[in-house]
Amino acid sequence: MPLLANKALAAWTAVAMPHDKACLPLTWDMFRDTMMSAFAHPDRQQRARELLHKITQSSTQSVTDYVRYFNSLVQRAGDPVPSMTDQIMFFHTGLLPYMKGKTATNPATGKFWTDLHALQEYAMTIHTHGSSKTATMVPASSLAFSSSKPTHLPSKRVAFAQAANKKPKHNPPKPGKRADGAGPSGVHHQRTSSDRAPAGSAEEMRRIMAATQKKQQAELAARLRKEGK
Repeated sequence: MPLLANKALAAWTAVAMPHDKACLPLTWDMFRDTMMSAFAHPDRQQRARELLHKITQSSTQSVTDYVRYFNSLVQRAGDPVPSMTDQIMFFHTGLLPYMKGKTATNPATGKFWTDLHALQEYAMTIHTHGSSKTATMVPASSLAFSSSKPTHLPSKRVAFAQAANKKPKHNPPKPGKRADGAGPSGVHHQRTSSDRAPAGSAEEMRRIMAATQKKQQAELAARLRKEGK
């Protein structure tokens, strides 16, 4: 690279830079073709200008290869070099439809591109990572706007309704006891009416015991009288 200067250095840099960023190897054939294109006959320069006006990225062509080919045409076009505005328009128009949509504006400014190299690097980044979300060119204003958005909290009425609609937690039965009240043997004990103590059962019990005792005393007296005859 230090042996090159002026137009030769500019031509090779335009081809080598995209490959270097994409970590692709550089070959001698690429250098030879670049030099031949840069110092071509005037007829070839006219041909390069014509190709720039109708350049398109093929479906099998990577963005890196498209960038390299586009830059080689710019160098081959010779003087006067197409303006930056024309180069950006030619390059962006030739992109595949899905790439053209993702690079419609510079995310750092929200406007159309004014720097060809920035556009090319952004397009290669999207192609490499597969999504424009991974690109680092994010405007600071958009971050400030998103962070200033208020957080909407649910009202008390909504929170109360959500709590009322919440289903009660199901507690499993303890070991050795079934959920229906049966014991470990599975026999369900159902209380009858006789098991239930009515109201005032203590007073009723005393009356029954007194009547029973009185009856027993009467029977005992009758038996004694009978034995005494």
